[in-house]
Formats: sequence, C-alpha cells, structure tokens
Amino acid sequence: PAHVDEGTRIGFVLQASANAENSLAEPLEYEVVRVDPPVLVREEPSVRSQSLGALELGQLVVGYCGGGWLRLCDGGEPSLDKGFVGGWVFIGARLANTKSRIHVRAHFSEALEVSWKGFPDMQRASYSVEWKVAKLSDTHASAKPPCPPVVVTEPVALLSGMPPGASVLVRVVTHLPAEGAGEHSGGGGEVRIFGPWDEACASKPLPPEQDEGQKSHMDPLGKVRGGCFESGCWAYVRPPPEAAAAAGQRADAESAQSVRCARCGQRCADHAPGTEGN
Repeated sequence: PAHVDEGTRIGFVLQASANAENSLAEPLEYEVVRVDPPVLVREEPSVRSQSLGALELGQLVVGYCGGGWLRLCDGGEPSLDKGFVGGWVFIGARLANTKSRIHVRAHFSEALEVSWKGFPDMQRASYSVEWKVAKLSDTHASAKPPCPPVVVTEPVALLSGMPPGASVLVRVVTHLPAEGAGEHSGGGGEVRIFGPWDEACASKPLPPEQDEGQKSHMDPLGKVRGGCFESGCWAYVRPPPEAAAAAGQRADAESAQSVRCARCGQRCADHAPGTEGN
C-alpha cells in the first residue's frame, strides 16, 4: 500500500522470509525464466537498494521467499556467486518455483487436470489453484469469469468451467502454517509460495455428434447421466471409444464409476443418474 513507508515494508519482507525459513526443511528452488529486464540481486528487498549483480537465464537458485522477494542462500546450479549470498531478488514473472510448475495430466473440452511436484513432506500443506483465460478472443469474449480457486491437499487438481478450446494461464499457490510467526508477520500466520503462471489449453469444443442424442450421454452400463454439481456441467458426455480404450476403461460396475466425462472431466458417477438406455 502507498501509505506504508519503505522501512516498514522492508521489515515485513524480512519477517515473512524468516517465517519461511522457520517453516521449511530446506530452501526453495527457483529457476530464472526471464532476464528482460535483468534479474538484479540487491542488498535489501527494495528496488532502491544497491545492486550486487544479475542472475543468468536458466540459472537455479535457492532461498526463502517473503513479500514477493527471495533471500538467496548458498547453493543452486551453477553454484551461486558468494557475493550474492544473503542478497535479495524480486520474484515477479522472472523466477519460477520448481515445485510449483504446472503439468497437464488430461485435457477435456471444458476442463484440465493438472499436477505439480508440491511439498509431499509437508503434511499440513494445502494448495489453491487459479486459472484465467490467457487471450480473450472474439470466441471467448462473453466467457464467464474464472471460477474461484480450487483448494486441494494433494498436488493434483481438476479445473472445470473453461471455455472450450481456450488458452488459459494456471498457477498454484502453496499454503504452509508459519512456524513462530510474529504479530506483524502478515499472510494470516502462513507461508505462501506463489508458482508461475503456466500456459495450457483445454480441448476443442465437442463435435455435435458427440454431444447429441441419448447415447452420447450414456455411461458404460447404458444408464443416461445428467448434470454434475461439482463442475456445473449440464450433461455427461461419454468419451470417444479410442479415449476410453487408452484409459483402460471397462464396461463393468466398478470401472463405470470412474469413466471421465469428455466435457468436464468429472467421474461418470458424479453426474446425476437418469434412465436406462435402449
């Protein structure tokens, strides 16, 4: 905020970084993904502070985050210049936390299933996954706003409600309880690790022949399936035969529960049951 003086803001960053160090078993690893403008290392977490030098594209560095800054520690690849140890780098869009990079596991017409490395050793870690349309074309000009973040405790999430075929940006924010957080630590007594915005793309719109007629909405056991409360999908769409075969889906009662809707990616069993098909 504009009314916060420089000294107070720096104090907040120092405290937040100390909270991260107290809460994590080891420093966080970041990759330098952009160097325009240069990624300057500074004596203090302030753009007004003295510059010590710059990091290189592709360089891996380790440190503790706080208030949008990273306090650098010894290590990384190549090994960090000793003169940079203890220096500060503004994270922004130029550094990417390597445990928060998004990988797409499955594409659906209006959804993506994504995963990331996460922090499996931190039992109290939780993640909020956010997405937004990357480029608002004429086709998606009337698209509804992004859904609220999806909150999970494992490093995998299904993101629904996307415009079909849209290019989207996805990021994950890790939330950890702050050990020994002080009164003025900020962040509600938690350490927040922001991942980069990674670009992905939902599948193309469903062809009419895949979304019309009763058979298009039947599960493997011949039961018509309707909408899904979890995703807002209006009706289940059976996946193409080749997709079902690739997933190893079988027409038995147990497997029928896990067949994924081609539109929203939710399980067949999560869609409201209808009537028996012919």
